[in-house]
Amino acid sequence: KETELRAKLSNIRDTLTSLTENVESKKDVIGNLEKRLSSMEIQADSYNAELREIGIPADQPTEALRRSVTAFDDKISGLKGEQEAAKKSLQTDEKRISSLAQENLCPLCLQNLTEDYKNGLVQRIQEENDKRQVRISQLTIDVLELQKQRNEANTAFSNLQSLIPRIDDLKIRVKEEKEALTVLTDDVEQKRTQE
Repeated sequence: KETELRAKLSNIRDTLTSLTENVESKKDVIGNLEKRLSSMEIQADSYNAELREIGIPADQPTEALRRSVTAFDDKISGLKGEQEAAKKSLQTDEKRISSLAQENLCPLCLQNLTEDYKNGLVQRIQEENDKRQVRISQLTIDVLELQKQRNEANTAFSNLQSLIPRIDDLKIRVKEEKEALTVLTDDVEQKRTQE
């Protein structure tokens, strides 16, 4: 009986040693997973901060974020349309000025014009064109800025999209590993009690 008990005790001690090693190993695994999770969450926070900086609230659902990012395309299209319309008006008025320089006829009603009236009309058209040129330049700057913001938003959104599932998977894995650690710890306590 003593021999039998010694053999059991030896087996329990071997099992206990193995379980203790497994517990330590599991703690290391959990520690590494939590470090990776923390690092990914910091990355996600930085992408969210980039989106907020651009003017997109980052605490929205994914679909709302996607709509906010694609809204940049609509704004850019609108500005480009306005820019194109201003360029066409500019070209039309330049043709009118050219026509007035060659003839003394009004480009709209085709009546004869006095020299003073013609000069005044040319000056008004030229002033309008100068304003249009300033507006076209401003629109070009606005379009470039919006394109830059759109690219930054797209990059941050894409990175966030690829990161979120990985974070969720890691959270699940950490939870599973902690549950496994709890089971192992319980086993260790049982074997110590048996010992």
